Amino acid sequence: MPKREAGKQLDRLTELQQRGFATNSSVDQQTALRDAARADANAIRSRISDRVIRAPFDGVLSLRTVSPGTVVTSGSPIATISDISAIKLDFTVPENFLTALKPGQVIEATTGAYPDQSFYGTIANISPLVDPLSRSLTVRAILPNNPPRLRPGMLMSVRIVSETRTGLAIPETALIAQGDQNFVFVVDKEGIARRTAIEIGLRSKNMVEVKSGVALGARIVADGTVKVRDDSPVKAVLPGQKESGKTTGNILTPSGDKSSAGS
Repeated sequence: MPKREAGKQLDRLTELQQRGFATNSSVDQQTALRDAARADANAIRSRISDRVIRAPFDGVLSLRTVSPGTVVTSGSPIATISDISAIKLDFTVPENFLTALKPGQVIEATTGAYPDQSFYGTIANISPLVDPLSRSLTVRAILPNNPPRLRPGMLMSVRIVSETRTGLAIPETALIAQGDQNFVFVVDKEGIARRTAIEIGLRSKNMVEVKSGVALGARIVADGTVKVRDDSPVKAVLPGQKESGKTTGNILTPSGDKSSAGS
């Protein structure tokens, strides 16, 4: 007997019992039938729920790995659900940069699927262990993914945005390295190139940071340094002057030589 019908029948018998037209035994019997119907309904719900798979979170369903009618057991993979509202990005960083890393630091990531777009996130965790073979540690960053363009498993290149600072920089072509020392040719007011020792810092996009050795506004030889000698005169090519069909600016050339050097 269905649960609802058994419940209604029990209500009618209870009303008749109150009016003296039904016995206690009939009411007790109907109560037992009502409880049995409830137990049967609960058992059916349980069997149905065993056949419904619910994910513990919202996400995107992958391709199904089984077909309808396939017998599966506990632990059988059916499909993968991915929450891609935010992407966890794991990458390795050499141990030399450990002191430059901290949670909450901004990272910039790019991928071949979107070559003209950068994705920004923050460092969430830094592994406390350093790989003894690669001497690097794993860093995990979280990237917001709205709209959902990134996909789990994509290969990405990462650039860590450290604390910004303002400093002097020169082109790499102006740098003269000898052993563990670095020099540039500084041009004085008389147009004489003087080899000057400098202390360098970070390198970025063909530029080298200068920590000390030259002051802001100093003129240096930026190209053709191999043809310049210490204490030799150089001649400046004015900004905007054409050279080899191209516009140049603040270009210095060794005196009596056609090779060019820039500041």
